[in-house]
Amino acid sequence: MSHRTILHGYIDEQLIAKSYSRHNDARIAALPSCARRHCPLITRDMFATPRHVSLGRIIPFGAAYNGVEGHWRRWRDEFEALLRTLYWWETQVWVATEQWGAYHCSWTCILPDGTDNMSESSATPAVELQPSALWRYHGPTRNVLH
Repeated sequence: MSHRTILHGYIDEQLIAKSYSRHNDARIAALPSCARRHCPLITRDMFATPRHVSLGRIIPFGAAYNGVEGHWRRWRDEFEALLRTLYWWETQVWVATEQWGAYHCSWTCILPDGTDNMSESSATPAVELQPSALWRYHGPTRNVLH
């Protein structure tokens, strides 16, 4: 049975250097595209990479799925695998499902000093950034449909 799920959100790069944004663009461009008979859960087709920004980039994304709530763990694992390769500070996802209703998820980067708040004084870190591999996650943790 088909259950339409609408998922959308953004990845907030905040105030990172253009070279990091170019890295992120390349990582998103390297994602698989959606083929007619087989479509991975995370594809480059679902992302829009903005070009002109003033206070840091927001990378929007969105997709319509057939019942992603039945394989939420897999979607989250694939999405987090992408996040581990990107430079970002915060990610927000909103999901509207026929089975689950609406819900919200967030990932907040944990900085090397153990905090998850980037103040203006730390907007330009003195050390070289690494892709964000540590974060705090808030949202569903398991599949709903079994």
